[in-house]
Formats: sequence, structure tokens, C-alpha cells
Amino acid sequence: MSRGPRKRKAFTLIELLIAIVLIVVGLIALMQVMSVGICADANLEYRLTALNLANEKIEELKDTAFGSISAGTEGGSAIGFDWVDQRTVSIDEPYGANLLKDVTVTVQWTLKGSTQSVAVETYIADY
Repeated sequence: MSRGPRKRKAFTLIELLIAIVLIVVGLIALMQVMSVGICADANLEYRLTALNLANEKIEELKDTAFGSISAGTEGGSAIGFDWVDQRTVSIDEPYGANLLKDVTVTVQWTLKGSTQSVAVETYIADY
């Protein structure tokens, strides 16, 4: 019983081209997802740095004599970005100047043409 010549199973040129196209489309999608992730990571890093700067100023104000706590703006730079003239302290005295100060520290920075900000608020009492 002779069955004749065996046919070899092999990829045709069209199957190979379709496989290459599918791989390329998958890689492009993966690169776009990675790009979005990298941008989100950079934004998170800036936000965390700004939050640390605001908390640092709050702690500095807590160590300041109550009568010396005042509103104002200061500048400087931090890891990775400039916040020159963007760290602002605002003070509200809801119960009068001698009892309690509502202190808000806002840090602003610019990322890709849009202004971002983080605000930290606390109350400081004269005790």
C-alpha cells in the first residue's frame, strides 16, 4: 500500500505576513500602554514632591511662634521641577487673631502646559 508522497506542512507567505502584522499591531499597542504609564508615573512623582514640599512648610510653620505665622509666597526648586514663587501660605483666623489660625499651603507647578497644584491645610492654635 503506497500512499503517495507525503505533503509537508509549512507556512505559506500569506500566513507569515498575517503573523507579522499581528505581532507588529500587538507591539504598537504595548508601546502605547507603556507610554501612558510612564507619563502617569512622572505626574505622580511631581504630585508627591509637591505634597512633601507643602507638608515641609506646614511643619516649619508649626515650629514658628504663633504671632510670627504669616501669609506669603516663596520660591525655590525641588527634585525634577521648579516651583519658583509657587509655594503659597494663606491664613484665615476664624476665631480672631489670638486663638486659632487656619493655615493652607499650596504648591503649584506646570506640567505639559497645564498648571497643577496640591494644597495642605491645618489649624494652628496658640496654647
